[in-house]
Amino acid sequence: MIVSNTSILIFLTKLGRIDLIRELYGRVAIPQAVFEELLAKSPAEGATLQPLLNIEKETTDLPGMDFLDHGEQHAIRLATAAH
Repeated sequence: MIVSNTSILIFLTKLGRIDLIRELYGRVAIPQAVFEELLAKSPAEGATLQPLLNIEKETTDLPGMDFLDHGEQHAIRLATAAH
């Protein structure tokens, strides 16, 4: 399973290529912050993608990474915790 942030999920959905997620990875892990961003930015895409997502409980922001938004910080933390 892979970890993602919001942008790539929206782009794949808009391009009509969410099949790539299923074919390559099966499911995608995202933190709650990314799911909230997804719903805020693109509710239709969020609803379409939800069956492919493992929405992980909230993590905390990364110290010294204020230049990244919360979703990106939480996705990095989730990805590093998984490895």
